[in-house]
Amino acid sequence: MSKYDIGRKEKQSKLIEYLLKITQATRKAILYIPTDYGEENILWFSDLVDTNCTLKDWSNTDDELLKVRRKQEPVKPSIPEICVQWIVEEDDDSKPQLRDNIFEESKFEKFERKLLNYPQVKLNFDKYLKQWGEWKSQHDKWKKEEKYYQKLFAIRQALNKNKEQYELILGLGLLQYKNKDGNTITRHLLVSKNRN
Repeated sequence: MSKYDIGRKEKQSKLIEYLLKITQATRKAILYIPTDYGEENILWFSDLVDTNCTLKDWSNTDDELLKVRRKQEPVKPSIPEICVQWIVEEDDDSKPQLRDNIFEESKFEKFERKLLNYPQVKLNFDKYLKQWGEWKSQHDKWKKEEKYYQKLFAIRQALNKNKEQYELILGLGLLQYKNKDGNTITRHLLVSKNRN
């Protein structure tokens, strides 16, 4: 290797070092992505698993990076008429249950009906419970997709409304390490800004 080559490499190295220092001086250091950018402004590709979202087909030339098809909320099955008064009040997340007994009043008396004496109620309820279980698993999946869709839609609205204030960045290969100051650094290895 000649003196000329050594001098040229040294100059290149100093230029790169100089450019890095300028970049570091003008840019805020992002140490931890969720807190520095705000968790509400971040979409993780790992959250795409089991959703109705598709990533860009890189062999295709269109500009779509992420495509989301919004699904309709699954319709909850209706409670069979014969079971309505026997079902304990429920919300969408808790499994419906039957009361062991119910009380009814007429003009002259109050009487108790026991579930054991009404096998058709239990039979209809078991059929309903199977339908409810299928609906619940579909609804849980829909809620996850809807949450992702709403987050993506909010980001899109913010980008369209304030193009000068926000930028869309695609980051790949998340790296976490501690620097010599003891700070945990969480950064992507590859980052690309959206052209639009």
